[in-house]
Amino acid sequence: MAAAKIEAMWDYDMHDNSILVLEKKRGKLSLNEVGDFLRYEKRGGFQGNYVLIIRATEATCGGSGWMDEVEKKGDQWVLYQVEQGEPCPVCSHMTPSIQWCESCGEPLNGEGPTKEQAFENTEKLLATMRREATEMIRAGSTYEGKMAWYHSHLGSLDFARQMGLITEERRQQLYKEFGKNRPEKAPQKIDRKIELIKRMQAEMDHRAEVEEKAVQLITEGKHGEAVALLNTLDDSVIAGMQEEFEEMEAGEEHGKSRE
Repeated sequence: MAAAKIEAMWDYDMHDNSILVLEKKRGKLSLNEVGDFLRYEKRGGFQGNYVLIIRATEATCGGSGWMDEVEKKGDQWVLYQVEQGEPCPVCSHMTPSIQWCESCGEPLNGEGPTKEQAFENTEKLLATMRREATEMIRAGSTYEGKMAWYHSHLGSLDFARQMGLITEERRQQLYKEFGKNRPEKAPQKIDRKIELIKRMQAEMDHRAEVEEKAVQLITEGKHGEAVALLNTLDDSVIAGMQEEFEEMEAGEEHGKSRE
C-alpha cells in the first residue's frame, strides 16, 4: 500500500500569525516524515525552522466511546515558522541564534568560527565602529551630521542583536555606554532671543523695585539713602542688552536678504 500523501497549506491562526497546516488523509503523521517533507518538497520551498504545539489537555483525552464522534482516519499538524532573530510567533520572545550548537558552540554547518570566537570578533568589530562613530561625531560640523553617525552606530548594535551575536542585556549596556556621545543640539537664535528678553525683563523689574524703594525713602526724609540706592543702578546693563538684541535682529535681516 502506497504511503498517504501529505498536503500543505499556509493559513492564519486566530491571532493573525502565519501557520503551515500539514494534513494527511490516511494514517498518523510522524516527526520523521514531516521533517523530510519540509526539507525536500516543493524543491525546498518549505525549508526553515518550525514550532509545533502539542495539545495534551484534558479535553483531548478519549471519552467513554458511546457519544464520541467517529475517529478521523487522517491527521493534521499546525506549524509556526520561526525566523532567526525575530519574535517567536508563539511566546513573542526574541528567538536565539541557531548558527551554533547550544551545547558545544560549534557551527552547525561545520564551517566558520565557533560561537565564542564569533562573539569575540563581534565585540572587536563593534568597538572599532564605536571609535569611528565617536571620532566623526566630534569632528562633525553640523548637528544633523553628528546625529546621523550617532544613530548609525545604534543601528549596528541593533543588527548585531538581531543576528544573535550579542545578548539583549549586552545591547542595552552598549546603548548606555555610547549614549554619552549623543551630540548636544546648539541653541537656536530664537532661544537666545527669548533668553535675552527674559534677562532684560528681570533687570527692568529690579530697577522698578529699586526706584520704588527710593521713593519711599524720600517720603521718609532719607534723601541721602535714596540717592545712594539709585546710584547702585547701572544703566549700561540694559543698554548692553538692547545693543545685543539689535545685533541679533540685524543678523536675521541680513540672512533673509541673502536668501
